Amino acid sequence: MSIRNYSIKSLIFTLALSLLPSFSHAALTDNPDADSLWAAIEIQAREMMENGRYSEARKFYDNAIERAKTFEQNNRWLAESINNLGNSYLNLGDFLKAESLYTEALNMRVLRFGSIHQDVAESYNNMGALYLTLGLDDKALIMMEKSLHIIKKSPEIDSLAYATLIANLGVSFQAVGRTSEAKEMLFEGLEVRSHFPERPYSNDVSLYLSVTSLYISEDELDSAEFYAELADSVMSLDGSESNRHRAALYGTKAQIQLARKDTDKARELYQTGGEMIAKSLGKSHPDYGQIVFMLGTLDLFVQNDPIKAVKSFETAYEIFNNSYEPSNILIAQTASYLLLNYVMLERVADGQKIYVDLFAKVDSAYGPQSPEKAQLFKNLMEAHLSFGDYQTAAAYSTNLKELSEAHVETDEGLMAAAMKTQVQIYLMYEMFDEALKSSTRLIQALERTRGKTSPTLLGPLAELAGLHRLVGTQEDAGKTFRRLMYIAKREYGETDSAIAPYYRIYSAYLQNVGDTTLADSLLNLADKIAPLPVDTTESAPEENTEDSPDDNVDEDEDEDEK
Repeated sequence: MSIRNYSIKSLIFTLALSLLPSFSHAALTDNPDADSLWAAIEIQAREMMENGRYSEARKFYDNAIERAKTFEQNNRWLAESINNLGNSYLNLGDFLKAESLYTEALNMRVLRFGSIHQDVAESYNNMGALYLTLGLDDKALIMMEKSLHIIKKSPEIDSLAYATLIANLGVSFQAVGRTSEAKEMLFEGLEVRSHFPERPYSNDVSLYLSVTSLYISEDELDSAEFYAELADSVMSLDGSESNRHRAALYGTKAQIQLARKDTDKARELYQTGGEMIAKSLGKSHPDYGQIVFMLGTLDLFVQNDPIKAVKSFETAYEIFNNSYEPSNILIAQTASYLLLNYVMLERVADGQKIYVDLFAKVDSAYGPQSPEKAQLFKNLMEAHLSFGDYQTAAAYSTNLKELSEAHVETDEGLMAAAMKTQVQIYLMYEMFDEALKSSTRLIQALERTRGKTSPTLLGPLAELAGLHRLVGTQEDAGKTFRRLMYIAKREYGETDSAIAPYYRIYSAYLQNVGDTTLADSLLNLADKIAPLPVDTTESAPEENTEDSPDDNVDEDEDEDEK
């Protein structure tokens, strides 16, 4: 997984999900049904939450619960405080406790209001955010769909509550890759909120950060910077320089700089955000672990410094193990990077220890037959291949092939990586028959998913034809080349410059089997539609050869005498 790809599951979304506050806070003080003392306690708790003081917020929510218990049984405000207490536990990384409190609040709300109500929609939304944080996307989607169903059905949701709910869902749908729905919801939330000038600043900050991350994922970096600056300007009105929103802003701006290839600036922003999180939440909080993880990826992939990177990954791994459920994707991902670093540093004992733990984590997070596990095999395969450990790479390529065959319909790239690596390894060991089998299986898999005339077959077919030439099966090579040319002409036409490389490789084959007339014709056509650059460094020897024809005659005569 690249640094950019990781951003979808990284600091941006985790922070954005938990930063969006409960919608009913905005109306606590002017709601005639709310007890004034209870509302005052809730407002104090909200302020603690916005500044990352979650342990203190938890105490206020406990007090709010005790106050609400003095009202009628199963009242709205008791469920609200229980739900908000769950938010504090979510931010503290106690996910089991958060899930228990969310469930309790949900049951109370359904009992009081029925299944179609804005409070119930909020509970489903919170449950979805929790499951996203844990990496349980399937469960999260179920909760998000339920929340969206209620939003569309309920006639009683007030406008500000609707805006917050729809914005939260936009963040959630964005986190699972449903970009078009996410964009629609986020901008609808922005439009509705624009009619509430007195809304809490934190609502807009979270929403602007979410829109920013959406534009980052689409490589629309100017738009991303525009909304990041909006978040910064709104945040400056609050005057706080060390709360969690500010840390989230630095993390989001770092992602923009990564997309712009300015890794030094990205590192500086991540470090600043990390310092803020450490100050407000402490260095054992999972948010801090995520910052450390991102710094580790910079050291590993950009600076190529495994010694420095492994320290970051070890720190993040310890934090995540102490904070998250075993099924959390961050634990599995960090263990994967740790193993790669241990291999590079030849720390055999550490590598063996993390190896067993890693696959247990991946199985727990994704399942034993998941495409994510196949991706893990691909990472390890490529790492060992780059280290020259071909035997281990071959073993991982076999594991990858077996898993990716089951998921080729959703990710044919994994299958292609496995087969290509197997071909490379088999050729190194001169196992030509096995190389042919792997290349053939790759083509068959692509045919199943893309069709027998898909242009995605061009590269694999060229590779297969070359293998047939290498092992001497010229007839099969000819069949493969003819099919290659048929697909290339369908895709590009006969005179497009993109087809010239295929003319040249087919011409080389025809020259080899003695069909020089067609070979020369194809080569001339390739030179006509896409001339090769002239290499002036080789012109001199050619001129010398032409100026000295007698040398060649003498050599021939000498050869005849021998």
